Amino acid sequence: MDQSERTANRNHWQSSYGDSGPVKVHDQELVEACLVEAISILDVVCKLDSSLIPKLFPALKRVYSRMSEDIGQPRVLCTIVQFYLNHCDAVVYDPQAAFDLLFGKAVSMHYYDHAVAFDIVLLCRDNMKRLCYKTNILEKYFPNLLKILAWNPRTYLPEFFDLLPSFMSTSTSLEVLHILLDLPCLSAALEASHLAAKVASDPEAESRLACVQAFQNPDHRPWFNFILRQQSGQGDTINRLEFLHQLLEDLKHHPRVNICSQGVPVLLRLYFETILEQGDYALFCKLVPVIMERSALLYNTHSYHKEVRNVLQTSLLNIFKQSPSLVVDCKTELMEFVASLRYISGKEDFFSHVVWVIGEYVSIGYDRRNTADIITKYYESLETLLYEVCFQAASHDDQCSPRLVTVMMSTVAKLASRCQDLIPRVLLCLTKISQQHKIIVDDVENKILVSRANELINLLKLPNVASSILSPTPGIENGRWHSDGNVSIPILIKTIKEVVQV
Repeated sequence: MDQSERTANRNHWQSSYGDSGPVKVHDQELVEACLVEAISILDVVCKLDSSLIPKLFPALKRVYSRMSEDIGQPRVLCTIVQFYLNHCDAVVYDPQAAFDLLFGKAVSMHYYDHAVAFDIVLLCRDNMKRLCYKTNILEKYFPNLLKILAWNPRTYLPEFFDLLPSFMSTSTSLEVLHILLDLPCLSAALEASHLAAKVASDPEAESRLACVQAFQNPDHRPWFNFILRQQSGQGDTINRLEFLHQLLEDLKHHPRVNICSQGVPVLLRLYFETILEQGDYALFCKLVPVIMERSALLYNTHSYHKEVRNVLQTSLLNIFKQSPSLVVDCKTELMEFVASLRYISGKEDFFSHVVWVIGEYVSIGYDRRNTADIITKYYESLETLLYEVCFQAASHDDQCSPRLVTVMMSTVAKLASRCQDLIPRVLLCLTKISQQHKIIVDDVENKILVSRANELINLLKLPNVASSILSPTPGIENGRWHSDGNVSIPILIKTIKEVVQV
């Protein structure tokens, strides 16, 4: 084709599309596809011959300049960012503006577009190491990227399973936990925003859903702005998160929300595995109160509460097992948690795990700072709760399960074995519980509870034996003490057998 033919062809395209570009949708898609392919070819060519990078880079910058004015072709922008990632070092160019445009505004506007979402997720996964080590993009824009998962939970769960650790750092780990727990709420908020957009675009359309009306209400805009934020660092969570959950109550049974909630436990397990492997003690101190708080503050979708709390309680045990000293540094939060009945209703399993942690790790064997004063304060928090439980049982109100009461009794007995000044108070408390349950119920579970109370009472009457049985040294499970006749364990086993039979 000679010069005159090329000029005629260019004039034909300009007359067809005008100065503003292609008018028809399929023409726009064709131009976008051609640009994506052309930039991808240039990327390959530059990989094969790096001397061409300085010559081709200005052309890419001109294309990007045009894209930045109107993000109507996000796939082209995605391809340009890939080119920048591969070759910006060769020309000492800072592509931060392009990164911010793609992962910020472009993702926020086009997360629902399947082709765009696929390209962006693939870009993140293929360049994960580069994005982690050379930029802060994944840490900065993970709230925006998670919109893709919240909108397509069935499609991209494996990819975000790979990406999740790259979102986490010392400064973002708590926010990542909050947004994972709120992922079904994010899915509902996105659905509400799309329904509201349909209503706004069609004057005759009317939505009876309260969540759409809430989204359109300017008074509720701050809560929606937070859950739909683009960047991290705007706060881990909000004070009235429960209110936002109530605003989105209409969508709790929506298929997209339910599927999203099913993927959260999988991501949470990976989150805590990463935390236990990479996190430090200071992060654990911040994490423990958040876990306890969020166990009672979850979006109300089907079976979501139970599955998430199972992950949280297992992870909490692993964190304390790795760092037992947390019972000292988080003592205020732990005492407040176990001193209130409101954390028990509907959450007995999680509450039982927290009580067990106190009984297991509030010991001088794990941290010298576990003094008699701290042990006494922990006991007083549990003692108050135990008496409240007895009062509930006597008045036939909502009663705690015998399992939880048994765990609480064992915990106060353990604390008494480590601070013998508490033994008279614990004996009185256990005696009252035993007598109370003998009166009110006569079933198998209650008999087991009464039996356990009597065992603990008889054991605490022998303080030295109780200390060895209820508070053994931390490393005792690693030895074969039961078969060594030179140590006192065989004698203690015989003693406890006689105590139980009393």
